[in-house]
Amino acid sequence: MIIIFLFRALLILLVRSTFSLVALSLLFFVSYSSLYGQETKKPLLVDFSYSVRGDFGITVTDDPLNKKNNLSKSKKLTFTETGNTNNLMVLIDNKPIQVDFSRIRPKELELLEGEGKSSQHSFIDKSISLELTQTVKIIEGEQSGNLDTVLAVFSLKNNSKRNHSVSFRYMVDTFIGSNDGVPFTIPNHNGLCTTWANFNKPLSIPEYIEALEFPNLANPGTVAHLGTIVSAKHGNFAPIIQVLLTNWPGLNPLWNIPIDNMGRDSAIALYWKPVLLKPEASYECAFTYGLQPLTKSEGSSGLALSTGGVFETEKNAIIIAYIDKPTANEYVTLEMEGGLKLSARTPAKQKVKILTGQPYAQVTWQVKCESQGSCKVSVTRSNEDKVYKEIRVR
Repeated sequence: MIIIFLFRALLILLVRSTFSLVALSLLFFVSYSSLYGQETKKPLLVDFSYSVRGDFGITVTDDPLNKKNNLSKSKKLTFTETGNTNNLMVLIDNKPIQVDFSRIRPKELELLEGEGKSSQHSFIDKSISLELTQTVKIIEGEQSGNLDTVLAVFSLKNNSKRNHSVSFRYMVDTFIGSNDGVPFTIPNHNGLCTTWANFNKPLSIPEYIEALEFPNLANPGTVAHLGTIVSAKHGNFAPIIQVLLTNWPGLNPLWNIPIDNMGRDSAIALYWKPVLLKPEASYECAFTYGLQPLTKSEGSSGLALSTGGVFETEKNAIIIAYIDKPTANEYVTLEMEGGLKLSARTPAKQKVKILTGQPYAQVTWQVKCESQGSCKVSVTRSNEDKVYKEIRVR
């Protein structure tokens, strides 16, 4: 009997020990999986916050990847963290209206693939039965794959029984890192824009506008990138019909932003194509604004690459080379492997134009995305300095 009792006791102890071991193992696995998931989740490299009126501002986060590039949370992409010096207006039946979401709290949205943060303001103007919505999201950069870009979408839905003429205008009070009056790089335009620019014809609208915090390719600081063309995967957006680089006009500007020398306080104004909105129809506009990592040549600061536009099949995109201290009669040559085709308007080998007083020169190539996949791109200077970049076409 004693032997049987001892055997049963040993068996119960063994079963309980095994159960405890299994439970402990499961607990460890769940904890490790949770921790691993947190570690592998992409961090936010930019963040946004709202003013009382519902304007949004963009800041750089304290993520280690930003710190590695000498970026910190004290750096911004808009003059204020809340964006209260930015300005959104809507034009309804030729009447400009200052958009004010002060009575509307933003609603957090469910995150989709490739998003890191998403919220929305929405209200219905009962006098004309139009529903106005502002959606702001942090999305992956077109080529970086990092959560370093803010997507802003403005929309109107006509809930009335009659047509309405509608359009949007948005003004960004730019602030690049720690500088308020940084000059801009514009595709297909040699030299930096240091005064003002007004693009108001369809073929003149730049695919993007870029600005380096410091005129130093070895240490550019914050590189800000505003995209005027947004991928259709985010929605069906009206085209931009005017881009204005000018001086910040102050709080609560009129619909028509004055054209003025930007001086030490630059701003960008975007105007979208007006449409006649029929009953039950919707109208959407969008732009992107965020960080743009430059691809620099190894062992030298004399050459860097930037890209912009939408790299999707049958779409056109842009490649820009920054050339530090160019010399007379110098050329840069673009080589590509993969599904990119060079436009005849921008030959592979181009002469670098030197402009007096400019810290560096730039050369633009227009390319068409013909097939999906990874494409290898390289640019070589006359002095054999070379930079490589891998481009993804979706």
